[in-house]
Amino acid sequence: MLLIFDLDGTLVDSKDCIVHSVQHAFTSHCLAVPSADQIVQAMGIPIEVTFPEWSGLADVDALMADYRSEFARRSETELKLFPRLEYVLPKLAEKATLAIATSKKRAVAEHSLEVCGIRQYFSMIVGADDVQNYKPHPESIHKILAAFPGETEGGVWMIGDATSDIEMGEAVNVCTCAVTWGAHSIDALSDLYPTSILHNPMEFLWLFGEHSCGSFMEEMVIRPWQPADSIEEITNLLHAAYKALADQGMIYNASHQPPSQTQLRLQWGHPFVVIDDPMRELPKTIGTITLYASDPNSEHPFYRRPGMMYFGQFAVDPAFQGYGLGRKMYDHVESFARELGATEIALDTSEHAHDLIAMYRKWGFEIVDEADWDSTNYKSVVMSKTLI
Repeated sequence: MLLIFDLDGTLVDSKDCIVHSVQHAFTSHCLAVPSADQIVQAMGIPIEVTFPEWSGLADVDALMADYRSEFARRSETELKLFPRLEYVLPKLAEKATLAIATSKKRAVAEHSLEVCGIRQYFSMIVGADDVQNYKPHPESIHKILAAFPGETEGGVWMIGDATSDIEMGEAVNVCTCAVTWGAHSIDALSDLYPTSILHNPMEFLWLFGEHSCGSFMEEMVIRPWQPADSIEEITNLLHAAYKALADQGMIYNASHQPPSQTQLRLQWGHPFVVIDDPMRELPKTIGTITLYASDPNSEHPFYRRPGMMYFGQFAVDPAFQGYGLGRKMYDHVESFARELGATEIALDTSEHAHDLIAMYRKWGFEIVDEADWDSTNYKSVVMSKTLI
C-alpha cells in the first residue's frame, strides 16, 4: 500500500506559522497584507503562485525570501503535529509506504517533519522545487508512483486537507482521503466526492485496516495512577475532554480545574489512568477515571449511603473517543468496586448532558436523585446502578 500525504494542514498544524510569516513579509515590504482567512484558503497552493497574485508584483523573489526566513524562525516553536499522529504514523508505516507531496520546497518540508519528530516514517518527499507543475497537477503523485512501482498492489491513496489535494489524486485516478482538521471546509471537500472523509487522525487506523476494534482496544493499558504520572498531562486531558460540554455552557469542574485540584481528586479515591502504548519511550495518558467510597460527610445524602461507591474525574482523550474506551474504563472500575464489596455504584452529571445520560442508561444506570453543587452552573442528575 502506498499512502501519499499532504503536509501542512494534514500532518502538521502550521496555520498560525504560515499566516504570521506571510503577513510579516507583506508588512515588511509595505504591501497590502492578505487576511488570515485568505491565506488559510490558499494553503496547498505554492507561494510562487499566490504571492504575485496578492502583491501585484512581477518579481516576488525578495518577498518569498522574507517569508521563508520568517517561517524558518517561527517553525521552531509554532509548528505542531496534529493530535495522535505520533501514535498513528508508526502504525501506518509498519504496513504501508508513506510519502509526502507538498507545495513547500523539499528542504523546508524536511525541516518541518524533523521539528515534529516524524521524518523517519516517510520514504520520499516531493516538494514544489521537485516538479514543474504545482498542485493540483498530479506530477508529484506520478513521481512517487514511479519511485515505488511495487507498492501499489494494496492501493494508492492521496490524503490531504485541501481541495487541490483531492483534485490531484482524482486526476491520476487513485483513492482520495479528505481530512477535515485542516484548511478547507467539509462542504468544499465533500463537493469533490473523495473516496473517504476523516474527522479524526485516529480514523486512519480504521480506514487502512490497521486495527479491528478488539485488537485496538487490547493495546490500551489501564492501570492505577502513580504519583510519577504527569498531573499536568492529566489536567490537560480533562480540559480537552470536557471542552465540548463547556462550549455548550455546562461548566464542569474538569473543564477548567488547576493541576492542584486534579491531584487532590486523584488522591481522594482509587484513580486509574489509560496509557496508549506502554512500549513507547514517552507513553501518553489518554484516559482517567477515579472510584470513590461513600462519604459520611458528603453534602449530598445519596453519597453517604453505606455500601455504595461512585466514580468521577472520568475522561477520554477526544482523539480516542468513539472507540469504546470509556466503556472499557468503566467496566474496569465496576469490577474493582465489586472486589471492594460495593453493592451500588453511582455518578452525577449535568441534567443537560443528554448524550452522557443516554450512554449511562445503556450501561445500566438510572436517575435516582438530583443535586445542585455550588461549584457548577447547572443542576445535576444522580444516576445509580445496583451491583448485586
